[in-house]
Amino acid sequence: MNKDLIHWESQATTKSNSNTGLRYQNQMKEGFYIMLLARINTNERAFYFLGRATYLKHELETPMAITGQLNPPLPGDLYANFAAAVA
Repeated sequence: MNKDLIHWESQATTKSNSNTGLRYQNQMKEGFYIMLLARINTNERAFYFLGRATYLKHELETPMAITGQLNPPLPGDLYANFAAAVA
C-alpha cells in the first residue's frame, strides 16, 4: 500500500467469477463505484473514509486479493497511521 494504491481482501467466500467478484472487476464499465472505509485497528470504533478506489487487479480466487487506485490519494497523516498499523 502507498498513498495512491491500496490492497484489500474480499469477503472470504467471494470468488472472482461470482457476481460480486465480477462487479469489482467490471466496476468502471458498469458504472459502479468502490468506496473504501477502514479502521486503524479492531479496537477502534471509528471508520475513516479513504475515498473512491478503481479496481486494478486481483490475485487469488477465494477470497480475492484486490489492488485498487485511490482517488484522491490518502493524506500524509492518515497514510502514516495506516502504514504503521500494517507494519
